[in-house]
Amino acid sequence: MLLMFIASWAIIIGLLEIYGAFQLRKVIENEWWLVVSGLLSIAFGVIMFVHPGAGALAVVWIIAWYAILFGCLLVGLAFRLKKYQRT
Repeated sequence: MLLMFIASWAIIIGLLEIYGAFQLRKVIENEWWLVVSGLLSIAFGVIMFVHPGAGALAVVWIIAWYAILFGCLLVGLAFRLKKYQRT
């Protein structure tokens, strides 16, 4: 059950990130970091739904790689957004 919750969460977060990227497009150019992280979240969720019996250790490794890639993409987005100041 926890696995399905994590998969659902990842898909919803991915969709919201892609939506946020399109909204951010009005403010900055090349917001592709957020789009890529959204696609990564959706892919992670789908993989978790398709292979739920992969075992606890495999789930831990998938979550670890997801967290590392997701974190790197968001750090890249942060550097991109650092150029812009509040007005």
